[in-house]
Amino acid sequence: MLILKLQNWLMQIVYNKLLFLLFFVITTISFHTQAMEREVVIMTSVSQPKQLPFWMSKNYNLSQDIENRFDSLLKSSGYKVVYIHNANAETLSRYLESPSTLALFWISHASKAVKISDFFSLSSTITDISGNNLRDVFQKVNPNLKFLSILGCEAKSIINQFKKQKKYHPSFIIHSFEKKVSLFSAINQAIIASASVLDQSPKQMSQGSLCLAGRQKRGCRRNKIIGKEELFELEETEVIKSMVNINHSNLIIIKNTNPEYAAILTVNKEFIGVLKKGAEDQHFSLPNNLAHKKLKLKIKYEKSILTKAEPNMPLTIEGISHDYNVSYLQDKDGNVNGQHANYYYLNKVQ
Repeated sequence: MLILKLQNWLMQIVYNKLLFLLFFVITTISFHTQAMEREVVIMTSVSQPKQLPFWMSKNYNLSQDIENRFDSLLKSSGYKVVYIHNANAETLSRYLESPSTLALFWISHASKAVKISDFFSLSSTITDISGNNLRDVFQKVNPNLKFLSILGCEAKSIINQFKKQKKYHPSFIIHSFEKKVSLFSAINQAIIASASVLDQSPKQMSQGSLCLAGRQKRGCRRNKIIGKEELFELEETEVIKSMVNINHSNLIIIKNTNPEYAAILTVNKEFIGVLKKGAEDQHFSLPNNLAHKKLKLKIKYEKSILTKAEPNMPLTIEGISHDYNVSYLQDKDGNVNGQHANYYYLNKVQ
Protein backbone atom coordinates (compact mmCIF):
# COMPACT_ATOMS: atom_id res chain seq x y z
CA MET A 1 0.00 0.00 0.00
CA LEU A 2 2.81 2.36 0.92
CA ILE A 3 4.63 1.59 -2.33
CA LEU A 4 1.45 2.26 -4.33
CA LYS A 5 0.96 5.62 -2.63
CA LEU A 6 4.57 6.52 -3.31
CA GLN A 7 4.18 5.62 -7.00
CA ASN A 8 1.03 7.74 -7.27
CA TRP A 9 2.79 10.63 -5.55
CA LEU A 10 5.76 10.48 -7.94
CA MET A 11 3.47 10.23 -10.97
CA GLN A 12 1.55 13.29 -9.75
CA ILE A 13 4.80 15.29 -9.46
CA VAL A 14 5.83 14.37 -13.02
CA TYR A 15 2.32 15.14 -14.32
CA ASN A 16 2.29 18.56 -12.60
CA LYS A 17 5.67 19.48 -14.09
CA LEU A 18 4.62 18.47 -17.61
CA LEU A 19 1.31 20.30 -17.23
CA PHE A 20 3.08 23.42 -16.00
CA LEU A 21 5.58 23.32 -18.86
CA LEU A 22 2.77 23.06 -21.43
CA PHE A 23 0.84 25.88 -19.74
CA PHE A 24 3.96 28.07 -19.63
CA VAL A 25 4.67 27.64 -23.36
CA ILE A 26 1.07 28.27 -24.42
CA THR A 27 0.47 31.30 -22.20
CA THR A 28 3.84 32.85 -23.02
CA ILE A 29 3.05 32.73 -26.73
CA SER A 30 -0.65 33.62 -26.58
CA PHE A 31 -0.10 36.58 -24.25
CA HIS A 32 2.26 38.20 -26.74
CA THR A 33 0.56 37.49 -30.05
CA GLN A 34 -0.78 40.98 -30.67
CA ALA A 35 1.14 43.57 -32.65
CA MET A 36 2.82 45.95 -30.22
CA GLU A 37 4.18 49.48 -30.38
CA ARG A 38 7.97 49.48 -30.41
CA GLU A 39 9.97 51.65 -28.03
CA VAL A 40 13.22 53.57 -28.08
CA VAL A 41 14.37 53.38 -24.46
CA ILE A 42 16.76 55.79 -22.75
CA MET A 43 18.00 54.49 -19.39
CA THR A 44 20.21 56.43 -17.00
CA SER A 45 21.89 55.41 -13.77
CA VAL A 46 24.03 58.42 -12.83
CA SER A 47 24.02 60.77 -9.85
CA GLN A 48 23.17 64.45 -9.89
CA PRO A 49 26.46 66.46 -9.93
CA LYS A 50 27.46 67.54 -6.41
CA GLN A 51 29.19 70.68 -7.64
CA LEU A 52 28.03 72.83 -10.53
CA PRO A 53 29.90 75.49 -12.49
CA PHE A 54 29.05 79.02 -11.37
CA TRP A 55 27.15 79.78 -14.57
CA MET A 56 24.66 76.92 -14.08
CA SER A 57 21.42 77.27 -12.17
CA LYS A 58 21.18 75.76 -8.69
CA ASN A 59 18.03 74.06 -9.92
CA TYR A 60 19.91 72.21 -12.68
CA ASN A 61 18.66 68.64 -13.12
CA LEU A 62 20.91 66.24 -15.02
CA SER A 63 18.14 63.75 -15.79
CA GLN A 64 15.96 66.49 -17.28
CA ASP A 65 18.90 67.82 -19.29
CA ILE A 66 19.48 64.35 -20.75
CA GLU A 67 15.78 64.07 -21.65
CA ASN A 68 15.85 67.49 -23.32
CA ARG A 69 18.86 66.50 -25.42
CA PHE A 70 17.31 63.24 -26.58
CA ASP A 71 13.94 64.93 -27.18
CA SER A 72 15.60 67.44 -29.51
CA LEU A 73 17.01 64.54 -31.55
CA LEU A 74 14.12 62.04 -31.39
CA LYS A 75 10.92 64.04 -30.82
CA SER A 76 10.00 64.20 -34.52
CA SER A 77 11.10 60.63 -35.28
CA GLY A 78 7.68 59.04 -34.81
CA TYR A 79 9.03 56.51 -32.32
CA LYS A 80 7.67 56.06 -28.82
CA VAL A 81 10.47 57.25 -26.52
CA VAL A 82 10.63 55.93 -22.94
CA TYR A 83 12.84 57.37 -20.18
CA ILE A 84 13.94 55.33 -17.16
CA HIS A 85 16.13 57.09 -14.57
CA ASN A 86 18.01 55.52 -11.63
CA ALA A 87 17.82 52.22 -13.51
CA ASN A 88 19.05 49.00 -11.90
CA ALA A 89 19.63 45.39 -12.95
CA GLU A 90 15.93 44.53 -12.82
CA THR A 91 14.74 47.37 -15.05
CA LEU A 92 17.69 46.98 -17.43
CA SER A 93 17.01 43.27 -17.87
CA ARG A 94 13.30 43.90 -18.41
CA TYR A 95 13.86 46.27 -21.33
CA LEU A 96 16.78 44.35 -22.89
CA GLU A 97 14.62 41.23 -23.00
CA SER A 98 11.34 42.89 -23.98
CA PRO A 99 10.19 42.19 -27.57
CA SER A 100 8.87 45.78 -27.80
CA THR A 101 12.30 47.42 -27.28
CA LEU A 102 13.63 48.53 -30.67
CA ALA A 103 16.68 50.47 -29.46
CA LEU A 104 18.18 51.11 -26.04
CA PHE A 105 20.58 53.83 -24.91
CA TRP A 106 22.25 53.16 -21.54
CA ILE A 107 23.98 55.97 -19.62
CA SER A 108 26.20 55.19 -16.63
CA HIS A 109 29.85 54.90 -15.61
CA ALA A 110 31.96 52.10 -17.09
CA SER A 111 35.58 50.99 -16.96
CA LYS A 112 37.72 48.36 -18.64
CA ALA A 113 39.62 45.62 -16.83
CA VAL A 114 42.97 46.72 -15.39
CA LYS A 115 45.86 44.40 -14.52
CA ILE A 116 47.56 45.62 -11.36
CA SER A 117 50.11 42.81 -11.04
CA ASP A 118 50.56 39.13 -11.89
CA PHE A 119 48.36 38.27 -8.92
CA PHE A 120 45.75 41.03 -8.90
CA SER A 121 43.52 42.79 -11.43
CA LEU A 122 40.37 44.90 -11.47
CA SER A 123 37.38 43.54 -13.39
CA SER A 124 35.63 45.52 -16.09
CA THR A 125 32.48 47.27 -14.91
CA ILE A 126 29.29 48.92 -16.10
CA THR A 127 27.86 50.28 -12.87
CA ASP A 128 24.49 51.58 -11.78
CA ILE A 129 23.87 54.55 -9.51
CA SER A 130 24.41 52.39 -6.40
CA GLY A 131 27.71 50.95 -7.59
CA ASN A 132 26.41 47.53 -8.65
CA ASN A 133 28.24 45.99 -11.60
CA LEU A 134 25.62 45.29 -14.30
CA ARG A 135 28.11 44.16 -16.94
CA ASP A 136 26.74 40.61 -17.22
CA VAL A 137 23.14 41.78 -17.69
CA PHE A 138 24.09 43.06 -21.17
CA GLN A 139 24.74 39.49 -22.34
CA LYS A 140 21.07 38.64 -22.76
CA VAL A 141 18.92 40.55 -25.28
CA ASN A 142 15.68 39.89 -27.13
CA PRO A 143 16.07 39.01 -30.86
CA ASN A 144 13.88 42.03 -31.70
CA LEU A 145 16.29 44.51 -30.13
CA LYS A 146 18.06 46.11 -33.11
CA PHE A 147 20.40 48.67 -31.54
CA LEU A 148 22.16 49.17 -28.20
CA SER A 149 24.41 52.07 -27.22
CA ILE A 150 26.33 52.08 -23.94
CA LEU A 151 27.23 55.68 -23.14
CA GLY A 152 29.96 54.97 -20.61
CA CYS A 153 33.71 55.38 -20.85
CA GLU A 154 35.74 52.31 -21.84
CA ALA A 155 32.79 49.95 -22.31
CA LYS A 156 33.90 48.82 -25.78
CA SER A 157 36.22 46.05 -24.50
CA ILE A 158 33.33 44.53 -22.51
CA ILE A 159 31.04 44.45 -25.53
CA ASN A 160 33.78 43.06 -27.79
CA GLN A 161 34.23 40.19 -25.35
CA PHE A 162 30.50 39.36 -25.48
CA LYS A 163 30.59 39.51 -29.29
CA LYS A 164 33.44 36.99 -29.37
CA GLN A 165 31.40 34.72 -27.13
CA LYS A 166 28.51 35.02 -29.67
CA LYS A 167 26.03 36.34 -27.14
CA TYR A 168 24.14 38.40 -29.76
CA HIS A 169 22.11 37.72 -32.89
CA PRO A 170 23.87 38.52 -36.21
CA SER A 171 21.88 41.65 -37.14
CA PHE A 172 22.35 43.28 -33.73
CA ILE A 173 24.24 46.62 -33.78
CA ILE A 174 26.09 47.75 -30.65
CA HIS A 175 27.69 51.15 -30.15
CA SER A 176 30.10 51.91 -27.31
CA PHE A 177 33.19 53.94 -26.45
CA GLU A 178 36.81 52.86 -26.05
CA LYS A 179 38.03 55.97 -24.22
CA LYS A 180 36.65 58.64 -21.94
CA VAL A 181 34.02 60.86 -23.54
CA SER A 182 31.85 63.76 -22.37
CA LEU A 183 28.18 62.93 -21.85
CA PHE A 184 26.53 65.18 -24.42
CA SER A 185 29.15 64.46 -27.07
CA ALA A 186 28.45 60.77 -26.43
CA ILE A 187 24.71 61.34 -26.90
CA ASN A 188 25.25 63.01 -30.27
CA GLN A 189 27.58 60.22 -31.42
CA ALA A 190 25.16 57.55 -30.23
CA ILE A 191 22.25 59.10 -32.15
CA ILE A 192 24.33 59.24 -35.34
CA ALA A 193 25.33 55.59 -34.84
CA SER A 194 21.68 54.60 -34.34
CA ALA A 195 20.70 56.11 -37.70
CA SER A 196 21.77 52.94 -39.51
CA VAL A 197 18.83 51.23 -37.80
CA LEU A 198 16.34 53.98 -36.94
CA ASP A 199 16.60 56.57 -39.72
CA GLN A 200 15.11 56.67 -43.23
CA SER A 201 18.28 58.14 -44.76
CA PRO A 202 21.22 57.30 -42.45
CA LYS A 203 23.81 58.87 -44.79
CA GLN A 204 22.28 62.28 -44.16
CA MET A 205 23.05 61.79 -40.46
CA SER A 206 26.75 61.08 -40.93
CA GLN A 207 28.02 63.05 -43.94
CA GLY A 208 28.68 66.76 -44.49
CA SER A 209 28.56 69.69 -42.10
CA LEU A 210 25.61 70.15 -39.73
CA CYS A 211 22.58 71.88 -41.22
CA LEU A 212 21.82 75.29 -39.75
CA ALA A 213 18.41 75.74 -38.15
CA GLY A 214 15.75 76.20 -40.79
CA ARG A 215 18.20 75.84 -43.69
CA GLN A 216 18.10 72.28 -44.99
CA LYS A 217 20.32 72.62 -48.02
CA ARG A 218 21.76 69.84 -50.17
CA GLY A 219 24.96 68.29 -48.80
CA CYS A 220 24.46 69.20 -45.15
CA ARG A 221 23.70 66.56 -42.57
CA ARG A 222 20.88 66.19 -40.08
CA ASN A 223 21.24 65.50 -36.37
CA LYS A 224 17.59 64.51 -35.87
CA ILE A 225 16.18 61.05 -36.52
CA ILE A 226 13.41 60.59 -39.10
CA GLY A 227 11.87 57.24 -38.20
CA LYS A 228 10.98 54.31 -40.40
CA GLU A 229 7.25 53.65 -40.29
CA GLU A 230 7.77 49.92 -40.76
CA LEU A 231 9.55 49.86 -37.39
CA PHE A 232 6.85 51.65 -35.40
CA GLU A 233 5.04 48.40 -34.60
CA LEU A 234 6.16 44.81 -34.20
CA GLU A 235 4.18 42.21 -36.11
CA GLU A 236 2.69 39.39 -34.05
CA THR A 237 4.70 36.75 -35.94
CA GLU A 238 7.93 38.42 -34.80
CA VAL A 239 6.66 38.55 -31.22
CA ILE A 240 5.97 34.81 -31.34
CA LYS A 241 9.43 34.05 -32.76
CA SER A 242 11.12 35.93 -29.94
CA MET A 243 9.18 33.96 -27.32
CA VAL A 244 9.54 30.42 -28.71
CA ASN A 245 13.33 30.82 -28.80
CA ILE A 246 13.30 30.31 -25.02
CA ASN A 247 14.93 27.01 -24.11
CA HIS A 248 12.06 25.22 -22.35
CA SER A 249 13.97 21.94 -21.98
CA ASN A 250 16.30 23.22 -19.24
CA LEU A 251 14.08 25.47 -17.15
CA ILE A 252 14.45 25.92 -13.41
CA ILE A 253 12.00 27.61 -11.05
CA ILE A 254 13.29 29.91 -8.32
CA LYS A 255 10.98 31.24 -5.63
CA ASN A 256 12.36 34.49 -4.25
CA THR A 257 12.11 33.99 -0.49
CA ASN A 258 13.76 37.39 0.01
CA PRO A 259 11.09 39.32 -1.93
CA GLU A 260 12.45 42.80 -1.19
CA TYR A 261 15.74 41.90 -2.90
CA ALA A 262 16.69 41.64 -6.58
CA ALA A 263 19.79 39.73 -7.70
CA ILE A 264 21.94 38.89 -10.72
CA LEU A 265 22.11 35.13 -11.39
CA THR A 266 25.03 33.26 -12.94
CA VAL A 267 25.45 29.50 -13.34
CA ASN A 268 29.04 28.30 -13.63
CA LYS A 269 29.91 31.97 -14.35
CA GLU A 270 27.36 32.20 -17.22
CA PHE A 271 24.62 34.83 -16.84
CA ILE A 272 21.09 33.37 -16.85
CA GLY A 273 18.96 36.34 -15.73
CA VAL A 274 17.91 38.72 -12.98
CA LEU A 275 15.90 37.53 -10.00
CA LYS A 276 13.16 40.13 -9.65
CA LYS A 277 11.77 41.48 -6.40
CA GLY A 278 8.58 39.77 -5.29
CA ALA A 279 7.63 36.38 -3.90
CA GLU A 280 6.26 34.78 -7.08
CA ASP A 281 7.93 31.84 -8.87
CA GLN A 282 10.40 32.93 -11.55
CA HIS A 283 11.70 30.86 -14.46
CA PHE A 284 15.23 30.72 -15.85
CA SER A 285 16.66 28.77 -18.75
CA LEU A 286 19.98 26.97 -18.28
CA PRO A 287 22.43 26.98 -21.22
CA ASN A 288 22.49 23.67 -23.09
CA ASN A 289 26.20 23.20 -22.46
CA LEU A 290 25.53 23.20 -18.71
CA ALA A 291 22.49 20.93 -18.60
CA HIS A 292 24.35 17.77 -17.53
CA LYS A 293 26.98 19.32 -15.26
CA LYS A 294 27.23 20.01 -11.57
CA LEU A 295 25.96 23.57 -11.34
CA LYS A 296 27.21 26.39 -9.15
CA LEU A 297 24.56 29.09 -8.94
CA LYS A 298 25.70 32.52 -7.75
CA ILE A 299 23.04 34.88 -6.37
CA LYS A 300 24.51 38.39 -6.36
CA TYR A 301 22.20 40.83 -4.56
CA GLU A 302 22.13 44.60 -5.06
CA LYS A 303 24.40 46.51 -2.70
CA SER A 304 21.92 49.27 -1.94
CA ILE A 305 19.36 46.96 -0.32
CA LEU A 306 21.61 44.93 1.98
CA THR A 307 20.74 46.81 5.15
CA LYS A 308 19.38 44.00 7.29
CA ALA A 309 21.64 42.26 9.81
CA GLU A 310 19.81 38.91 9.75
CA PRO A 311 20.82 36.21 7.20
CA ASN A 312 19.06 35.82 3.86
CA MET A 313 16.37 33.14 3.68
CA PRO A 314 17.28 30.09 1.55
CA LEU A 315 15.80 30.25 -1.96
CA THR A 316 13.48 27.52 -3.19
CA ILE A 317 14.94 26.07 -6.42
CA GLU A 318 13.32 23.35 -8.53
CA GLY A 319 13.98 21.89 -11.97
CA ILE A 320 11.09 21.42 -14.42
CA SER A 321 12.39 18.85 -16.91
CA HIS A 322 15.07 17.53 -14.50
CA ASP A 323 15.21 17.02 -10.75
CA TYR A 324 18.11 18.50 -8.79
CA ASN A 325 19.50 18.02 -5.32
CA VAL A 326 19.99 21.58 -4.08
CA SER A 327 22.38 22.72 -1.35
CA TYR A 328 23.91 26.05 -0.45
CA LEU A 329 27.09 27.43 1.11
CA GLN A 330 26.45 27.75 4.83
CA ASP A 331 28.00 29.70 7.67
CA LYS A 332 28.93 28.17 11.05
CA ASP A 333 25.32 28.51 12.22
CA GLY A 334 23.88 26.69 9.21
CA ASN A 335 22.46 29.84 7.60
CA VAL A 336 22.98 30.94 4.01
CA ASN A 337 26.52 32.32 3.98
CA GLY A 338 26.88 35.97 2.99
CA GLN A 339 24.46 38.77 2.18
CA HIS A 340 25.77 40.35 -1.00
CA ALA A 341 26.50 37.00 -2.70
CA ASN A 342 25.11 33.52 -1.97
CA TYR A 343 26.18 30.24 -3.59
CA TYR A 344 23.94 27.26 -4.36
CA TYR A 345 24.92 23.86 -5.77
CA LEU A 346 22.63 21.90 -8.08
CA ASN A 347 23.29 18.21 -8.71
CA LYS A 348 21.11 16.50 -11.30
CA VAL A 349 19.27 13.46 -9.98
CA GLN A 350 19.98 10.47 -12.22
